[in-house]
Amino acid sequence: MIKQARVERAWTVRDIERLTGLLDDGNYTVSRDMMSELERGKRIPAHNTVVAIAALKFVKHPITGKPFAEDELFDIGAEFLDPTTGRYILGEREPTITTLLALDSRNRTQNQGQLAIEKLAEVAELEPDRLEAISSGEPPTDEELAKLAQVLTKDDGSLWSELELKEIRAKEFPCDR
Repeated sequence: MIKQARVERAWTVRDIERLTGLLDDGNYTVSRDMMSELERGKRIPAHNTVVAIAALKFVKHPITGKPFAEDELFDIGAEFLDPTTGRYILGEREPTITTLLALDSRNRTQNQGQLAIEKLAEVAELEPDRLEAISSGEPPTDEELAKLAQVLTKDDGSLWSELELKEIRAKEFPCDR
């Protein structure tokens, strides 16, 4: 993804090294070797490398066209954000109700936090306070799971079934019944 963005700009790895060297008195210089290893998937970037790459604003979100922020680049590296769609994904993480709610909330709006919970609560026809409690780890009722099954989406865009969410809840809250 970084290589594609760099090539689209007609930048070389030397250009990246030079441009990052101009940032913050050279404290965030990304060497040619580092860029080469990142682009080949041979190295995981350190925090200051991600900060420098994000500061150059050349890696862009596929939908909005806006440059990815530092946290988004970290999430791409951790395989939590799909760089081709701009959607947060479950990936290899174990699904929990809390994780599913957090992912769906992040995908519903660019504004993180409370606004996303309120929007999701509205779509799921739940009280925002109740959805906040569920996302904080309180077990949902069967009725709440049914409502969430109608709005929560999987990585491929399909909806979670009520049965799938009940199975996830049973793993997460084995004593809840």
